[in-house]
Amino acid sequence: MKAILSPAAKQQFFDNAGDPAAGFQLHTLAANDATPQTTYSNRAGTVATSNPVILHARGEAIVYLTPGIVYDFVLRDAQGQLVWTREDVAADAGSADAVSFTQSGAGAQARTTEDKLRE
Repeated sequence: MKAILSPAAKQQFFDNAGDPAAGFQLHTLAANDATPQTTYSNRAGTVATSNPVILHARGEAIVYLTPGIVYDFVLRDAQGQLVWTREDVAADAGSADAVSFTQSGAGAQARTTEDKLRE
């Protein structure tokens, strides 16, 4: 399995006053669920980050996501107070292999668009 980098190579977060969110907590959860969802600190997806991810002095973190997994991000300050929630965060795998295709009709089976295009 390879993880996909979230939309920014190094994400930076801010408090409500616009200052870097140093020491804040980024909770990564399964979409529409309170279950913690794993993120990674490397592209290979072999080094899991802590959950929550604790933002360093500049309010930054490197967060790789698993392709096909939809996350909810919850940012809390260092005392655990809610700052914001962002639902339905997902990484695009970047190829036709990431898009499913289902032929219509009886007995149809889902497969990737890449497989369909190779016919």
